[in-house]
Amino acid sequence: MNEQDQHRIQAFLQSITYKYQIENNAKIIKLPHITGIQFPGKSQQPWPRRFYYSLEFYVYDISPAEVKAQISDYLRLNPQEYVINVFSSNMSPVLTAYRNLGFLHAWTNTLMEYKLSTGKKHRPFPEGLEINQIKTIEDVSAVNALDPDYPTSALSLRSENIHNYMAAYQNEVCAKSQIITEHPKYGYIADMFTHANYRRKRISASLLHTMHKKAREKQSEYTLLVPSKMTRDIELYQRYGYQEAQPIAFLVPAKSPVELLNP
Repeated sequence: MNEQDQHRIQAFLQSITYKYQIENNAKIIKLPHITGIQFPGKSQQPWPRRFYYSLEFYVYDISPAEVKAQISDYLRLNPQEYVINVFSSNMSPVLTAYRNLGFLHAWTNTLMEYKLSTGKKHRPFPEGLEINQIKTIEDVSAVNALDPDYPTSALSLRSENIHNYMAAYQNEVCAKSQIITEHPKYGYIADMFTHANYRRKRISASLLHTMHKKAREKQSEYTLLVPSKMTRDIELYQRYGYQEAQPIAFLVPAKSPVELLNP
C-alpha cells in the first residue's frame, strides 16, 4: 500500500470517527493499524452469519494474523460480537488469509475519490429544486420523516465540520446529504439519500455540487465517499467524476467470539 493510499484511508477514518463521536457518542479504539468504533446501540448483521453487534473495526497495512491477534487480545476481558472492514490494494490473497483464520467474507465495497480541482461544470439546478443547509430541529424532523431508517442526528448541528443539506422539489422535501470537513485535505460525503419518487431528476448531482462547493470553501482538495449497493451497481458516482480508490472487504468471524472466549 503506497503513501497516498494510506493518507486517503487515514482521512476517511478521521472523518467517520469524528462523525460517530459527535452523532452517536461512540467510543473510538486505537490499536496499531486498527481503528475500532464502539457504538452505544447494536446493528444486525444478517449474512453470512446472523448476529447483533456494536463493535466495528477498520484495518489496513497489517497482516490478517496480527489483526486477529490484536482483536482477540482486546476482547479477552470483554468478549463481544464484531465486524471488520479491511482495506487492501491486493484483496484476493488477503481474503484467502482471513478465511484461513476463521473469517467469512460478506461483501466488498470501495472507497471513492473526487479531485475538486477538476472544475467539472455543473448544470443549473432543475427547475423547482431548492437545496438548503439543515440548521434547525424542524429541518432534522423533515428529513427524518423522509428516511427514518437512517436518521440525521440533531447532535451534528452543533459541529462546525458536519454540514447537512436537504433538497426540496416543488416544495416537497425529497433528498438529503452530509459532508464532513474535519480533515484538512479531504471532505467525506455521507448519508446521501433521495426518495424513490424523486430519482432521475438530477437531485443527487445538485446535492453533490453543493457539497463540493462547501468542501472548496473549507480548502479541501478531494472528497471521499463509500457508495451504497444500489448506487454502486448503477455506477452513479462515476458519472460525476468519482473514481474507485480503495477496495474495502466486510468480514465477520465465522464463529461467535463470545462463545469462543466463553466456552
